Amino acid sequence: MARFLTQTFLVLAAFKELANVEDLQAAVSAENSGGRMSVVDFYAGWCACCKSSFPALCRIPNNELLSRHFNFYKANIEEGDFASFIKKKGVRGIPYVLVFNSDGTDLIGMGASFKKMEVLRRNLDFIARAETKSFVLDPNGLITNR
Repeated sequence: MARFLTQTFLVLAAFKELANVEDLQAAVSAENSGGRMSVVDFYAGWCACCKSSFPALCRIPNNELLSRHFNFYKANIEEGDFASFIKKKGVRGIPYVLVFNSDGTDLIGMGASFKKMEVLRRNLDFIARAETKSFVLDPNGLITNR
């Protein structure tokens, strides 16, 4: 039981909680990103889909390649003006993941429901390995070069 709790804590620790939009902008900025891209999971405590996808989402930072290329954050849309932030970006539903370049600019956004976790992991893997950092999503939600 203690081992399970330790593993759960380590996984949750990979996703740092952001308090507000200013924290998000600072975290993903070139000055603070450490040269890594940033993955931000937008969720709400009342969202059943967010709750069901979070355990699978938490396993993504365990991938060595992804942990070298990305910082991982989570943002509760019920706090810190995140709801208006994602609305301005055209996001219509949660859970939703925004990926930022290491300079803090938007790279790509995608839904993060439990059914999309494998697609999300594959997309992050593609981004980490890609020479270019300009992408689009195909009709299946998979990333392709622009």
